[in-house]
Amino acid sequence: MVEMTRDLQCALVHISKTILNCMGAPVVAQRTKAIRALGAAIAVDPVLLNRGDIRKSIQDRISDSSPAVRDAAIDLVGKYIPDKPDVALQYYSSISSRIAVSRSKCVQEDLRRSYLYSHLPGYWTSCSEASREAFQGHL
Repeated sequence: MVEMTRDLQCALVHISKTILNCMGAPVVAQRTKAIRALGAAIAVDPVLLNRGDIRKSIQDRISDSSPAVRDAAIDLVGKYIPDKPDVALQYYSSISSRIAVSRSKCVQEDLRRSYLYSHLPGYWTSCSEASREAFQGHL
């Protein structure tokens, strides 16, 4: 059983490297699918979120030119914020910088959800700024 676990862990490392290569693809659909595939690998081994190369790649996708890719990346990170507050700390700057330029409901929902589970400085400010920006002209 231990041998099988090691084989699976080695396979995950190889699979994650292949997925990371696809995350830089020029086609939006490929980048989006790569993020979803990475999410499936992270579901098996959440420690992958702590790897530097994976963190950098996800942060790059949070700032992607495509809204579909950005939303997929933010959704991936948002799934782990409630259970792993350290994930919120690692991705806070990327997500908060995205809030400043986005009115995306997905981003705002993930920020709200993350605040419920972690106590990072600046969350109230970011939430109020995002809300003000989202509802500007509607109140």
